[in-house]
Amino acid sequence: MSLHRRDLIIGTLAAPFVLPSPVRGRPDGKIYDLVVVGAGAAGLTTACLAAEYGLRRILVLESEPLIGGSSIISGGFWAVSGTELQKERGVIDSDEAFYEDILAVGAHKNDERLVRAFIRENRRQYEWMLGQGVAPQTLAPGSGTLRAHVFDAKKLVSRLYRRAASSGVDVRVGARVRELFFERSRNRVVGVRTDRAAYAARAVLLATGGFSRNTALLEKYSPRMRFVSTIAAQGSRGDGILMAQALGAELADMEWLEASYAFIQNPTTIHDMTFVNYHGGIIVNKFGRRFVDESLPYKLIAKAVLQQSDAKSFIVFDERIRGISERQPMDRRRWDVVPLGTGRTLAEAANQCSIDPAALQETVEAYNKAVARGEDAGRGSVAVNNGRLLTIDRPPFYVLPVSPCLLGTYCGIKINDRARVLTAQGDEIKGLWAAGEVTGGFHGASFIMGTALGKAQTFARIAAQDIARSLGEA
Repeated sequence: MSLHRRDLIIGTLAAPFVLPSPVRGRPDGKIYDLVVVGAGAAGLTTACLAAEYGLRRILVLESEPLIGGSSIISGGFWAVSGTELQKERGVIDSDEAFYEDILAVGAHKNDERLVRAFIRENRRQYEWMLGQGVAPQTLAPGSGTLRAHVFDAKKLVSRLYRRAASSGVDVRVGARVRELFFERSRNRVVGVRTDRAAYAARAVLLATGGFSRNTALLEKYSPRMRFVSTIAAQGSRGDGILMAQALGAELADMEWLEASYAFIQNPTTIHDMTFVNYHGGIIVNKFGRRFVDESLPYKLIAKAVLQQSDAKSFIVFDERIRGISERQPMDRRRWDVVPLGTGRTLAEAANQCSIDPAALQETVEAYNKAVARGEDAGRGSVAVNNGRLLTIDRPPFYVLPVSPCLLGTYCGIKINDRARVLTAQGDEIKGLWAAGEVTGGFHGASFIMGTALGKAQTFARIAAQDIARSLGEA
């Protein structure tokens, strides 16, 4: 098969481990079984499993000079139900409970076929990763249940890369894919083009991540996002989405584009995020008033914050809650620097953040009285103290200015339950699959912590299985 432009429709664009070499020169004339676009968790997992399923000529093209994408800078949270680690910790969970939680948090806007496919394969993929010698360090809450398994993201990506390399997968960095080649006569995607070379392929998988770094796309789908910071990978430009759209691909969940909560001012990494509200802190606006259930998923809290005046918010807590938070894996590094608003009294801490001290005092007193009476105080349980709420009454007191941040876009190309890319008419674009953050439809209106990395890994497995099956039948 050769790539002749007269026969093609062009879909085009308007670390601590061994790194692959930058792409150089011209292609060697191979017809690859699979070209994977993107070397994050989704792309590398697809390549690893495709090799395991019998594909031999596999090429991974990464636009950036380093592999890993957003996966390597994530918190490493992977939500899985019914694991041995959960059982060891006394956590009662099930696949069906996880399924129902995903739909509930997604406001039943999810594509249920994708959710079912995820549940079916997620734990299998998790166990495959355990078999690669990468295990979670602990558990964190996801929608109230301890099912977010906390991995070292760098170790996970490193292991995937080493596995891919040992399987003969060709991984190249500095190779930004600009075009998808679609052959009219065969009605399928047949290859890709980078700035330097063109590559023929029997199958192409898009794993290019989201579009947090593409201001034009953000403003198109959610204008308020232009005011939100991001820590997403530099390659999060929406390349895959734009190329797939040029071939008629449909998008899903674009209306649910939201930020995440809570980050200190001017964040640069995932370690600038805090979960102190889940450990007992309360959230107030600049007037010192509560306005949201602090136990909600962080995407829903971010949405409520963006509706506040100036989109400003603060987490209020005391020394006991700070100590609890400091012992948690996600927050451990957060307390290297003392929060801005600190005082022996609430008034002293409030004044440092230009919050009305009387209003904040009234808010905290009302909250403490409700907790003392055993009421829910307008929130669900906390992730500590056996779920029982904590009063905020042990000095010193802290008022931490925090804001929403765009970790990822969690929406994008519409796929079916075999990870095949679909058009607006529901037809498959033959030869084209997608996995990871570049896809939409799974999360719906919101997401449970740990389902982003879980989705990347699991739909990579689904895609690899389907690609191997498809090419075997070709």
